[in-house]
Amino acid sequence: MVMPNPRQTYKALLLDYDALLAASDAECCFSLSEREVQVLLAFVDYTGWKTRYIATETEIDQSLILRWQGNLARKLMSGCCPDDESIHRYLPDGTYQTSDDGGVTWHDDPTGDPRYSAPLAPPLPGTPGGALRCAAADNVRDQYKQMRDNTIALLTGGTTVLLIVAGLVGLIGSILAISVVGISFGVMLFTLAGVLLSLTPESVAEQIDDEALDTFRCIVYCNLDENGRVRVGGFDDILSRITSQFDTFPETFFYTITASLTATGINNAATMGVATASDCDECDCGLNLIWTAAPGQVTSGTVVFQGADIWRVTLGTRDFEGITHSEGAFADDTGQCFKVTNIDLVAGSYTRSYRGLCGGGEGYGSFLDVCVTGVALDRYLADPEVESVIVDITAELC
Repeated sequence: MVMPNPRQTYKALLLDYDALLAASDAECCFSLSEREVQVLLAFVDYTGWKTRYIATETEIDQSLILRWQGNLARKLMSGCCPDDESIHRYLPDGTYQTSDDGGVTWHDDPTGDPRYSAPLAPPLPGTPGGALRCAAADNVRDQYKQMRDNTIALLTGGTTVLLIVAGLVGLIGSILAISVVGISFGVMLFTLAGVLLSLTPESVAEQIDDEALDTFRCIVYCNLDENGRVRVGGFDDILSRITSQFDTFPETFFYTITASLTATGINNAATMGVATASDCDECDCGLNLIWTAAPGQVTSGTVVFQGADIWRVTLGTRDFEGITHSEGAFADDTGQCFKVTNIDLVAGSYTRSYRGLCGGGEGYGSFLDVCVTGVALDRYLADPEVESVIVDITAELC
């Protein structure tokens, strides 16, 4: 039976500011259950309120108590639980670490990060190509818009850092289809939540507006393959473009959420929703070389972006007129004309190069400093005809 509360059930707890100023900053480890951590987190916000300290002659430093508040919440959310005699934690930059000696020493453990083993949703149905790729990017945009709208709703109704973190963790967890490692995952989002709490709902809506969301959509679109998946090397380029194309709060918003999601999360977000966008022609993606298969291709090669306008091309094998030989071709993913400015052999060698010329025409010949639509390299009738061939190509748009 539920009894009525006594008339007086509330008494504000006042903290001793002078005593806390004099307290040591030396750290010590404590063993807390999830329930105990949740109880402590419920009181963390109050440490940032001047009214929760005993009034003395000492002036309370607002920035200092806010720092106390942030550090306490961050440490409680980055706590770790034993698992096969190992404990784990996330750093604020998203690095996943493991300790095998009870927290004395830590090492980076990307292979143990649950985000990288999260279930990968099937790609969007449809014909591979620009339209499918655009629809996938539009779905990602809509997921970020939902995070923005949910945050605005929290700010409008009055909220706390912890509630904002909880809301973001829930959405990211649903995209990754994992429990996001409970409280510990929130440490990556705490900085973003603190910035959000300092803004008005109107300011968030103004800074993460349709234009910003469309810019982000183009960043994602330019790093998806024809199936709507993040291309090899594309996730790092997404983060790089966010840094170069946004600043201040929009950069923090897009970068923090993207880094938390990882490429798996972006791939899953691309499949969530009913995006009908099929035209992303407004997106200026620059040059993006991809592998192109030829008739009779036996094994596929790869084209992997290395950064600094360099792509590493690894030849596959092709059967032509009954002769199997090393061969591989590459072109821009949207058909733009490009020019190769430097060629570095990493392994093996090719004996012939075939290129399509911009403006018409094709044939064997040099493709260095020539505007082309595509290039094929092979070892047809060479000795040996099959060997490992890897070439670094430096290229730019014509």
